[in-house]
Parts: sequence; structure tokens; C-alpha cells
Amino acid sequence: MMENRCFRCMRVIETETCPYCGHDNTAPENTWPSLLAPGTVVGKRYQIGIALDRNGEGVSYIGYDTALQRRIRLREFFPSTLAHRTENGATILVNPGCEVQYKALMTDFVELSRQMIALRTQESSLLRAFDVFTDNATIYTVYEDVECVTLTSYLSEHMGDFSWAQVRKLFRPLFDTVVMLNERGIIHRGISTDTILVTPEMTLRLKGVCTAAVRAINSEVKPELFDGYAAPEQYEKCKGHGEWTDVYALSAVMYRVLSGVTPQRADLRMQEDRVFPLSLQKPSVAPEVSDIIMNGLALSYDHRIRSVRALREQLYAIPAAFRQIQLDDEPEQKKKTAKQKNEVPREKHKLPVWLIVVLVSLPIMLILFFAAYILVLGGNQREIYVNPSSESQIESSVEESSEESDDKKDETSSKQESSKESQTAANVSVDNFVGKFYDDIVSAKVYIDNFKFKEKKEVFDDNAEIGMIIDQSIAAGSTVPMGTEIELTVSKGPQYVELPPFTDGSGNPIDVASYREYLESQGLSVTVKTVSDPDHEAGEIVSADPDVGTRIDRSKTSSVTIYVAK
Repeated sequence: MMENRCFRCMRVIETETCPYCGHDNTAPENTWPSLLAPGTVVGKRYQIGIALDRNGEGVSYIGYDTALQRRIRLREFFPSTLAHRTENGATILVNPGCEVQYKALMTDFVELSRQMIALRTQESSLLRAFDVFTDNATIYTVYEDVECVTLTSYLSEHMGDFSWAQVRKLFRPLFDTVVMLNERGIIHRGISTDTILVTPEMTLRLKGVCTAAVRAINSEVKPELFDGYAAPEQYEKCKGHGEWTDVYALSAVMYRVLSGVTPQRADLRMQEDRVFPLSLQKPSVAPEVSDIIMNGLALSYDHRIRSVRALREQLYAIPAAFRQIQLDDEPEQKKKTAKQKNEVPREKHKLPVWLIVVLVSLPIMLILFFAAYILVLGGNQREIYVNPSSESQIESSVEESSEESDDKKDETSSKQESSKESQTAANVSVDNFVGKFYDDIVSAKVYIDNFKFKEKKEVFDDNAEIGMIIDQSIAAGSTVPMGTEIELTVSKGPQYVELPPFTDGSGNPIDVASYREYLESQGLSVTVKTVSDPDHEAGEIVSADPDVGTRIDRSKTSSVTIYVAK
């Protein structure tokens, strides 16, 4: 008899609510028609928990190995576009007419699983695979489970924490792992901050190795492409994938970690490239590092770094303390040349020439002034102390008794005012923001250094995607002082959305995920509930609130409830 376990953390519990993680085993979201029910046992030893993720190839579950008494991750082969579950909720049955595609994809899945198991003895950052077996008329692969969070989650809580020296050390094992995969003919195609895991020991683990079909748009299964990390060729039909595809993804991850900005989606870049050089997004990144990463992000793979090995060798040829090494090793002749040009190379506190003249001459003028005062006017002597070694501050107390001192102060003041006026007079040109996405603009360092953006103005617009800029308060091409405020008008999407039917043009049911995705793209929030309905198969949409055909005014309501058959 199986022990009663929490479906999330897989610990033994006595009640339905887990005292360790707070999960409620009786919650409705635990059961879903297209997923294995938590508590199900497969392979006679693996107890299923909740689903961790799913894509066009299959579903990943948290699980428990009752033989070895440890948590595991279980990958189930279940391409939902080619197959469905039978009434028992477990067995997979191929859809009529899809037998050839299903068999070919299953063969690829099994071969990839065997390759992953063969690599489990290698020292790498991969999640290790231990077993592959058949049950419920499909294939399951068993992976190790590690305590971790995704890199996406980690970065959301540690914004801007990473320097090049830290990234260089942290990512080296991951680079080595991808090189090992590529040299064995395995292209990951899905490297992203969602498939890279961070452990409590601050090491990285890589998951998400899938069949090629799920990593491109021109296949028979629903693609899973990670926005900002998938390479341009993954969005195009008849374009080959290779090591250069993983080069793009790793470069995009480097870009995100170092700058805090996720690169623009590759297919949108091909229309209008809004990925700015890394050194502009974060000036502390050495230009040499920036150039290599931008070469890895080249849209055309003909111009991209061709292999992860080459990317690794170029990046790791740059020392961790690049800027400091350059400072220490700078040739003396270059320093002398800089001094001849009245420059102070590499110094943190650079003083204007006029101020240096004033500071040098001031002690002499004070001595002469008081000497004349004592000898000629018979004034009282004052003790004067000047500290010539102080570079940061010089304080002196003098009485204003000569026109020469006033003139000197006036000259100093006028030069300071002139310097301030020259700084405030710096002008910048306003770019055309219309047609670009608001989040991309206000997060780009090249813009936030030059302008101040007011709180965005949101309006309904039938012709622009949600989040797209449709107007700007200052016309493109205008020249304005640096720091000028700009108000951007942003689309909220269409005001009126008509609820579409539940079937396509051929009368086939539209799956819940696609229906929901469409409604959310129109700015509607969607709630999915399950109901018992004998007239519909499990997973089919039964009804909606409001009804199909209703023209929803988003200024009054923005939510839709979809009812799906159990």
C-alpha cells in the first residue's frame, strides 16, 4: 500500500494539507483531464505528484521512487496534438491518421532518453537521467530531482547583482556541459532562464532537453520557444538548426544576466532590431565582453559565432578583472602621452586646469598678502597653516580686503557657472518610439539616461498590440535638453472583443490552451473551471460566461470564465 504523500513535496503526511509546504491535496487544480492524476503509480514503483511543466512533446511531473525512496522527476511522452488519454485517465491513444508522426516522434524521444542516460556518469551540469520504461502505452523517462529555483525566479529577486567576474565563474560548468552535448550531436535548442536551474549552493543545472520537433514552428507538435532566447532560425521554416542555435541562446542568457534586460524576441528583431549593445545597457561591462555576446546574438547564423566551444574560448580569454589588468599593464609611453595632452588617464577625480592653477597659487598669494599687511600696515600676525598634501579639500580663512581677491573669486565663480551652463545645454535627439513596446523603451539604459518618462497613458486601440506605443508627447527627430520628460501613449488592445466559437472552421474542437491564449492576447483575464458533462469528451470546452458571440466591452468587464468537461 502506497503511503499518503504531499503531491508537491512528496513527503509523507497524515492530513490532506501538507504541514511542510502547505499544499492541499484535495485542491481542484490537482486534477486535470489531460494529466495523470496525482497519486497514480507508473512503472510499478514511481508515484506521481503534480505536473511541473508541459509542452508539445509531453509532461514533466514531480514524483517519488518507492524502491530507492527518493524524489524524482518523471517525463511522460504525450504529444497532445497527436494523441489523447482514454477514459481511465492514464492510457495514451494515438489520434486516427497520426500514427506515422506519432511513431517517428516517439522513436526520437526514446533515442534521446537513452543518450541522456548514457551521459549520467559524466561530470556535467545536466539533470541526470536514470531510467526509461513503458507504461500506459507510452514512454516515461526518470530524472533526478534537485532543490532549486529557475534562473528566471532567481534574477527577479537579485536584479543587477552579477558582475562579469561572477558570471564568468558561475557559467563555466554550464558552457562545458553544452559543449559536451553538442559534440555528441545533441542540440538543446531550449536554453533559457527557464531551463537553467539555480541550486542553494549557487551552482547551475540544465534541464529541458527535448526532441527537435518541439523547438521549431514547422513541426506536427505545438512548439515551445522561449521568448528572447530562441534563435531566429527556430521561427523560420526550412532553416537548419545547429550548434549556432545554442550559441544564440547562451548569448541571450549572458545578455539577460549581465544587463537585467531580456533580449527582444528573435522573429521581431528580424522586423525591427531593438537589441542594443550590452555595453550601452550596462556600461560596467567591458566592451570586449559586449562585442563577443553581441556576435553570439547575430540574427544571421552565417555571421554568428558558429559553435559553443568558440563562444566559450572567446569569452573566457577575457580575464575576470579585465579593466584592472588594463590599468596596471598600461605602457608608460601611453601615460606620458596622455599627460602631454593635459589628461589624467584612469584617475577617479579629474580636476580642471583652472582649478589646479588657483589651488597652487592661493598659498603664495596668502603669504604675500599677510607679509605686506604686517610690514606696511602693521597688522596683527595670524598663524597660517597650509596642508599641501590634501587633494580633496583646501580650506582657508581670509578677510576680504583687496580688489584682487574679489576679482579672483569672481573669475572662479564665472567659470563654475559657465561649466554648469555647458552641462545643462547638452541636447539629445528624440527617437521614434511609436510602434515599439513600452517595456522595451523604459528599460533601455540608452533612453533612461537621456529622458524622463512620465507615467504611461493607456488607451484602447484596435490596430496595436497590448503594450505597443501609439503616440509620444514630443515628436520624433526633435532636439531637446537631456532629462526632458516624455509621455508615451500605450495601447491597451481592442476595447471590444467578441467571444469566438469553441470549434474551428472544420468543426473540430479548439483546445483550451489555444482558446485561452487568444482571449488573453486580447487583454481578457481567463478563469478555467471543470464541470461534469456527458455530451463532451474530457478536456473539451462546454460553455463560457459570457456566452459565445458576446461582444465584451473591456472598459466595463475584462474577465471570462471557461467551463471544461471533466
